[in-house]
Amino acid sequence: KVKNVDGQTITIEREPLVMREGKLALGAMELIKITRGLECDIALDELRAGDIVSVHWGVPCEVITQKQASQLRRFTLRHIALANETI
Repeated sequence: KVKNVDGQTITIEREPLVMREGKLALGAMELIKITRGLECDIALDELRAGDIVSVHWGVPCEVITQKQASQLRRFTLRHIALANETI
């Protein structure tokens, strides 16, 4: 979730992917700052605090709805569980 937009810098709240006791998991919520790069299609002028954005390797990808965010979390947790079966 976007907390602040300041020029090219976006402060977001996220649950990072972490290793816990040798297994993948989502970590505690944290605030991080990311910088919009040239490869980003999102117009910063349109981003507002409260928007939900998908982020891949530190690059904001798109603004998504709460329903999309819930589905993304659901499938992320499913794939983490599958990955943990092989770790």
